[in-house]
Amino acid sequence: MSAKAESTTTKYKASWTKWETWASSKPEITKFPVNPFQFALYISHLSSTGSKSTAELAAAAVKWVHSLAGLPSPTDNSIVKMALQGFKRQNSSPTIRKDPITPDILTKLHINHGHSSATLADLRILFVCFISYAGFLRFDDIRNISRNDCTISSDRLTIHLCKSKSDQFRQGTDVVIARTFKPTCPVLVAERYFSALGDSNNSTLPVLRRLVATKKGLTSSTKPLSYTRTREIVLDALRPIVPDVATYGLHSLRSGGASAAFNANVPPFLISKQGRWKTESARNVYFQLDNKTNLLATRNLGI
Repeated sequence: MSAKAESTTTKYKASWTKWETWASSKPEITKFPVNPFQFALYISHLSSTGSKSTAELAAAAVKWVHSLAGLPSPTDNSIVKMALQGFKRQNSSPTIRKDPITPDILTKLHINHGHSSATLADLRILFVCFISYAGFLRFDDIRNISRNDCTISSDRLTIHLCKSKSDQFRQGTDVVIARTFKPTCPVLVAERYFSALGDSNNSTLPVLRRLVATKKGLTSSTKPLSYTRTREIVLDALRPIVPDVATYGLHSLRSGGASAAFNANVPPFLISKQGRWKTESARNVYFQLDNKTNLLATRNLGI
């Protein structure tokens, strides 16, 4: 089972349990090994209750269980494939992606939260936004960072990610962020936050933590910050800056950094390396072209 990430196997087990529950309610259905025709009926059942990802997860779970047992997967059967295609067509909907964060938005964030009297809460907001943006980080990446994972030198911040979504074998990878020597430099943001946080350089506590109020002011707890709370504080900080905060999310930081690099003509392979994308298609959905880049193709057609 260790061939899959723990989070993946948890999802597969839950999906497999749902199949078993449905199959058990019908005496004529065989739970295991799964009959392709009967599994196609199950997919049809899901079409009235679930999303596209529900059917895909069910198929992946069934394939996984049969693989563990050394049996051929019913998902390879043409009947099941047609059922899945029909499910996707019936339940497909447009993908609405969040707007990317721009350098202008980050500059305004820094004005609001990076002043000389900035609190620990202010600096935490800047750390999340600037480091996620510059490192093309997912939330799962930044929430697992400890001070021990960060090395600061004269020209860069190096963050060692012990694990990430694209690092299936947990080999670890380094994300390098350049020191820009500007007031909005992400390395300077990290230095200010680490100083206020007070962790030792070899601390293994997550640097993204909850804050508690004391008589002396805000101080950090040892409990990590959740996705929901992180999203709340970032959107609250964006609210007075952007026209519609509902069009932004935590992923806006990762897509914003990638889009800015692409529009600045950074070579695509370097963008892939920084964002740890394994395929062009996975990377390209993060790009939002600026007006100049968007017109580049049709301005170079020779007419």
